[in-house]
Amino acid sequence: THTHTHKKKQQLISEPHTMAHRPHAHHPEDDSDEIVIRRDDEGAHRSHGHGHGGQHGEHHFRPASRSDEPSRGGRSPQPAHRDRLSPTPHGGLSPRPGSGSRQGGRSPGPGRKQQQQEPNPEEERKGRTDRDWLRDLATWQMKQSKFRVDFNESELQEVARIEETGVQPNAHADYPTLEPLPWVSIDNDDTRDIDQITAAIQHADGRVVLYVGIADVNVIIPEKGAIYQRAAANTTSVYTPACVFTMLPEKLCFDVTSLVQGVPRKAVVFEITYADITAETVTQERIYHATITNQAKLAYPSVSVWLDGGDMPAPLHGREDLQEAVRLQDRLTKSLLGIRRRNGTLEFDHPETLVFFNDDGSISAIRPSKPHTRAGELIENVMIAANGAMSRYLDARGYPGVQRVLPKSDRWDQIVDLASQHGFQLDATPTSASLRAFLAKARADLSDEIELFRDLCMSVIKLLGRGEYVASRPGSEPVGHFALAVTEYSHSTAPNRRFPDVIVHRILGAALQGKPSPYTQADLEQLAAHCTEREAAASKIERAARKAAACILLAPHLGATFTATVTGCSDKGVYARFVVGEVPAEGRLVHADEHQYRVGQKINATLIALGVADGHIDIQDTDHPAGSRSPSSHGQRSGGASSARGSRSPRGMVGSEDGRRSEPHSRHAPRDHLRVGDVQGEGESGGEDEGEHHGRGRGRKHGAHGRDD
Repeated sequence: THTHTHKKKQQLISEPHTMAHRPHAHHPEDDSDEIVIRRDDEGAHRSHGHGHGGQHGEHHFRPASRSDEPSRGGRSPQPAHRDRLSPTPHGGLSPRPGSGSRQGGRSPGPGRKQQQQEPNPEEERKGRTDRDWLRDLATWQMKQSKFRVDFNESELQEVARIEETGVQPNAHADYPTLEPLPWVSIDNDDTRDIDQITAAIQHADGRVVLYVGIADVNVIIPEKGAIYQRAAANTTSVYTPACVFTMLPEKLCFDVTSLVQGVPRKAVVFEITYADITAETVTQERIYHATITNQAKLAYPSVSVWLDGGDMPAPLHGREDLQEAVRLQDRLTKSLLGIRRRNGTLEFDHPETLVFFNDDGSISAIRPSKPHTRAGELIENVMIAANGAMSRYLDARGYPGVQRVLPKSDRWDQIVDLASQHGFQLDATPTSASLRAFLAKARADLSDEIELFRDLCMSVIKLLGRGEYVASRPGSEPVGHFALAVTEYSHSTAPNRRFPDVIVHRILGAALQGKPSPYTQADLEQLAAHCTEREAAASKIERAARKAAACILLAPHLGATFTATVTGCSDKGVYARFVVGEVPAEGRLVHADEHQYRVGQKINATLIALGVADGHIDIQDTDHPAGSRSPSSHGQRSGGASSARGSRSPRGMVGSEDGRRSEPHSRHAPRDHLRVGDVQGEGESGGEDEGEHHGRGRGRKHGAHGRDD
């Protein structure tokens, strides 16, 4: 549920080196992202990667609009010209002879700008590596989605001033020091933007005190300065297979605000005291500013191996205090997880998709990430505890805030239908406890068919929908997070990559000083809506980048048939997941009426088109190519008659033996992230939308819902 797959960072891995973002676990607290170069799947150092994709590319792409799709009224407008791509002997895609750009054409009408000629994405790729092309494609998509890519002169000058002067003049000089505490960071091997560290001690009377230290970004960034304004505009870091577009300048993300080992840093500290190791009773929750020092930089894989009885991580050798602190956190978070499970927290098996690159920049493979680790669960549960404490702290003192919520799904009837297909009767009204019971039964029943269980998880995630940010009023009834099974939940543990966390920390600063909130309720409502919209746009870009990479590897398989699992049915279309040539992917069914399919249904499908430049994948129901499948035999949902809204016609495609060819087509549906917890992650889900994930998110740090829940 928590997007804590180790900091929302998608991993880009080279063979044998690996370039990766911090995977975002499916926990609500996804917390960091970045690109790394590794020697193996465990990773070693994180490189700068290309933080701002826009700095590197001269090549920009303009995917054609999906103007050849049937309109909502059912009419198919005249298709805009697009270079058609067809399979080549070596498995790539090349322009179809005679498909050059159309000359002349209709002149623009009044007030209409002259359309520029559509570039051929395959021509753009000539002589360039997959990694470079994907980076520049992502840069173009960022700009098209109104994200700021490059840092301007005033922002860079502000960074230079920060480097010279350190923290802001108004920073509290009297920050107490907590440096002697056994602080450690546990993250991906290659993480450089360390946004949180943890510590724990147990008193003689059995009380356990959990400490969580979060980088104090507000003490570094000038209020309302150039960097603040830019962060407010983008609101999030964006993670794609070839590069990361950081919310803050890399110097701040990876250095000045990073809780690096051995360097004292200003931080926001959560101090949560439990009566004993069972964590059943919280006796005190405090939040304050302090100076802290990370005493050991640890990584998920090695800590997990050690906790399971293997070799101890090198940084812990000779440090019995740190060893005991990590073991104590492990025991405590097992209790916290047990409590959340009783409350109905949802746990999915939905690994992130990782793109692996060869040394020459070509894509070598696309594979799922490794299963969630014991150390990942530790950090996930600690972050959920801290985020809940922040929400309660502000509310108790009469301050407004911004909460991360996942309301009860309005598609619960479809989840009930899906469960019935697996022999389970869900409650008629939405409850996370009953859904958790169904997932547990399905996990056991499908223990020998893990891919089927993962398909089921994806289907449920989409039906749950995406999390969103909402402004909260003190004393008001919280919406809660359905997937995390918590009622109070704010994002406050990743301020160097999520702007909602910056907002919450500013409100906290006012509360600690007894000053009024720096934001009015109207301000917060606007900011919450803006952050939700920007997160959805970022997720869309991330998903498109992953699909573009998949298209490159799928090109040799055009015309292949396979078994697919329907994962989404809505007016956005019908979507299904499949694996071809060891490439996991999701495509949209053409000529498909959403009323004639049901989530979880198995179909025979054919890969008929690839939109390399915009990451769209078209498949066709092999048994019913014209969409003539009978609703009665496949569970018709409410709505009755067939609708043209969800169909897409592959008009103009010619090629393979059955007369089909691939051509680029532009996206038509909203984005993904079903963070159950907070993931990665998020708007209406359906079709390509993944909704709010539970556990791992969009290649980020820790979090359960898509984008860092």
